[in-house]
Amino acid sequence: NPKGAEEIQTWIADRKDSFNEKYPKATVIVAGDLNAAKFTELDTDRLGPHSEEAMEQDAFVIQDLENIRLTDIFRYQHPVTQIVTRRDENKTNRYLDRIMATKEAATHPTTRTAVYKDDIHQGGSDHLLVVADLPIDTAAAALHSTPMWEKHTITKWALDEDEVGGIEEGKFTEMNIALENSQPK
Repeated sequence: NPKGAEEIQTWIADRKDSFNEKYPKATVIVAGDLNAAKFTELDTDRLGPHSEEAMEQDAFVIQDLENIRLTDIFRYQHPVTQIVTRRDENKTNRYLDRIMATKEAATHPTTRTAVYKDDIHQGGSDHLLVVADLPIDTAAAALHSTPMWEKHTITKWALDEDEVGGIEEGKFTEMNIALENSQPK
């Protein structure tokens, strides 16, 4: 239902925006059955061949989440792996269950993700379990935590120019001396 999907997308975007206003450096994670797949070739088991660019009809749902700067963790780590998480003997199987996060978590070198492929149908689900291990200590209980944000210093240099781009006599020499003294030893 495109109208229902649009309402959910708007709700997610609004919540993310209000959360980011209050906590601008916080990690955002959206996880669940999104009932949408993006690429026909990678995210479904439809008989093909399909072009790499072929999109599913509901791909806009995933694209909208990407437009609010969320990254699909599994797809980031496995960009060309065909995967489906919903299994149905009578329909096309598709990659519907996703964990999406803001870039610092989704692309972090210690982030791990997987799809649990053992049969979980005994529990009554027709979906496979998608899991992620993220470097986030949400309960402040970790003995050893991997920093999400690495502190670093940036040094910027600007030419001391006048309004027409001219530089006073001796300014080049001063700048070169300052640059030489700032080089790592």
